[in-house]
Amino acid sequence: SELINLTISSNPVGSEGCHETFSKLLCCSTPKGEGSLLSQLHISSCSIGDDGITSLTTAAAPSTTHNICTGLSILDLSENSITKVGAKIIAESLLEGAWPNLIELKLA
Repeated sequence: SELINLTISSNPVGSEGCHETFSKLLCCSTPKGEGSLLSQLHISSCSIGDDGITSLTTAAAPSTTHNICTGLSILDLSENSITKVGAKIIAESLLEGAWPNLIELKLA
């Protein structure tokens, strides 16, 4: 299956929308269950904040999903009012194995 590049930047999604939408998309698997469909997810300027980061990292945690988000290589979270708290949550989730093939993370 072909991997998907998804851009939803500059939409007022907020932390609640992040939980409802992006957390489900992040680990959406291929029809054969070979890994995630998303290769790139651009959600800059969506007002997700630290609460949205918590939703994303919870969804991507290897312990909470049978299908680790293996396909995601680029994640753009820039301009989302992420504080040091949110950055720490992201760092901890990466150390725990979330998004194992991530090569580019934008937070600024």
